[in-house]
Amino acid sequence: MKNKQFIYLILFFALALFSCESKTIISDSKKIENEVWNIGVPVNLELEVNDISKFYNLFINVNVKEDFLTNNLWLFISTKSPSGNVQTDTVMYYVTDEKGKWFGDKSGDIVKNKFVYKPNIKFPEQGKYLFSISHGMREMDLPKVSLVGVTAEEVVEDK
Repeated sequence: MKNKQFIYLILFFALALFSCESKTIISDSKKIENEVWNIGVPVNLELEVNDISKFYNLFINVNVKEDFLTNNLWLFISTKSPSGNVQTDTVMYYVTDEKGKWFGDKSGDIVKNKFVYKPNIKFPEQGKYLFSISHGMREMDLPKVSLVGVTAEEVVEDK
């Protein structure tokens, strides 16, 4: 009886392993010193893109403490391509709803936010893309921010 259960267990894990679709994930992040993000100090990040034939979803990751003082976050994002072309965006993301419920994943006193920045894009050229992210909030020093990052995940089509 135990051998039969063992075989079923092995089959289950093998099926789970081979049925998972893998995504190419490219990511970079930086911790914010003393968890205070100064308006004049951008977070500089880098993604090395090797496969320009694929589509990607681009995300901005911002981890905040649960006592973060506002329900939204304004960001200035500058992207420099390998050939030197620069694109700048101003974006606003909500970290809580109007009642204070977090949108991100809460773990302990940290809320991990993964904001959609650019969905379903193709990078036009191979190489290093440089991202410079600054906050655009009223406060010069934005407290309770512990990490800022950027992630590109390959878009995988359902089969």
